[in-house]
Amino acid sequence: MARRQERWERLSPAWEVSGEVPAHEWSDVLHSDPEALASQSPAWVEAVCSFSSYVDVSRLYRRRDGSRLVLPIVSPRFMPPSVASRLSMPEGCSTGGVLAEHGRLSREDLAVVMADLARRPLASVVVRPNPRLGHYWSDAAPWTTVRDVHAQVLDLGGGFGEVWPHRFRSSVRRAVRKAERSRLTVERDTTGALMADFHTMYTQSVIRWAGQEGVPPVVARLRAARGESLRKFLTVGVTLGPACTTWMAYLDGEPAAGIIVLTQGRNDTYWRGAMNQDLAGPSRANDLLHRLAIEDACERGMERYFFGISNPGSSLERFKAGFGAQHVPYSDYFWEGLPLVRTVHQVRRRAYRALQRTDRVLRRAHRGSRRT
Repeated sequence: MARRQERWERLSPAWEVSGEVPAHEWSDVLHSDPEALASQSPAWVEAVCSFSSYVDVSRLYRRRDGSRLVLPIVSPRFMPPSVASRLSMPEGCSTGGVLAEHGRLSREDLAVVMADLARRPLASVVVRPNPRLGHYWSDAAPWTTVRDVHAQVLDLGGGFGEVWPHRFRSSVRRAVRKAERSRLTVERDTTGALMADFHTMYTQSVIRWAGQEGVPPVVARLRAARGESLRKFLTVGVTLGPACTTWMAYLDGEPAAGIIVLTQGRNDTYWRGAMNQDLAGPSRANDLLHRLAIEDACERGMERYFFGISNPGSSLERFKAGFGAQHVPYSDYFWEGLPLVRTVHQVRRRAYRALQRTDRVLRRAHRGSRRT
């Protein structure tokens, strides 16, 4: 701890640090940073703290020349500071990382931020940065765990007149035309009114995705109920307001597919998506929704459409690449006093394997009882 304090004292003379970020200063920095994402906004942090057991502990850093950095960060509400984590952002709550006034970010800035955090009696620091800025973080601290992640980002330069014919693959354009000829109807909302329909479909999708990964249905349901509740979606929709757009496609009145897009500055982020596979697959509802969301982004002057993360070579990555999204490798960073992240992941893997074995036994018993 003494060594960390000494490091901070060497770096700190050029900086003024505040544990409270006035709303107007956060807003100033947010709107001046061309790389800023919706998940770095004060509204997003307010939403995260509302639907989960976190408290806002964001920090403001002011250089001697007056320019500012803001680190949106949260901590577990009911844990003492000496054992609490600092998360920017928690898992399932999109990306965090530092906002820099006018986009003036350097590796030296991040070294100062991490030196400030490391001098405090914290259990861990987690940073899930903007994919386009992930490389700045690699030397910011002696990270105990670095987890490789892969994102896809679509450049909207030139507008939809450039994106549609030159970045969308022909297969996606054909899929969109098929969807436009179908009986699909599309609704767009920025009030949260479509969140209930979206959440019902999203929960079904989570269970389906988990089954594809070999996760037992009971675990998938618990995971969805805990981490992806309707309250979470409604809170995001209401708190972000016009910055959160829900697109829903209906086939003969039945929800077929939905996506949620978050907006900040010149960047749109595809945050969540779900579908009824039996309806969305044949109608190509997902292709249509992304086409509409991307066209809408272009009309509003957006520069980038963040497609989120996906595994290289997966069907999800191929789907996103069809719209012209480019592969962006980056990392999530963990600094820990104790190797908790690795331990938690090992415990989860063992628990999943045990539940998978139990699930197989129960399935065999069920099939046997049906035969008799």
